[in-house]
Amino acid sequence: AELQWLENVAHHPLSIHFARLLFSAKESIFKAWFPLTERWLAFHDVVVSIELASELFHANVLHHTPLSDSVSFSGRFLIRGGYVVTAVVLSRV
Repeated sequence: AELQWLENVAHHPLSIHFARLLFSAKESIFKAWFPLTERWLAFHDVVVSIELASELFHANVLHHTPLSDSVSFSGRFLIRGGYVVTAVVLSRV
């Protein structure tokens, strides 16, 4: 799904490297995840969907744990001046 999304936005008028946005979103999730679980996630353990128009992203952790089954991940991103900034919020479901 992520590779397909990257292919779909390859010619988007927003002039950023979308792989950086995807990487930054995942990094935000990893940094929120580890202090809660003391377990590292691999890059492919998380699937991110990005909504460019609303500057939002959502993620699912594919590595099943009690935490991954009870927490949803959503975040925001900002792209300005060539910089990509992401932040994530963990919500109990």
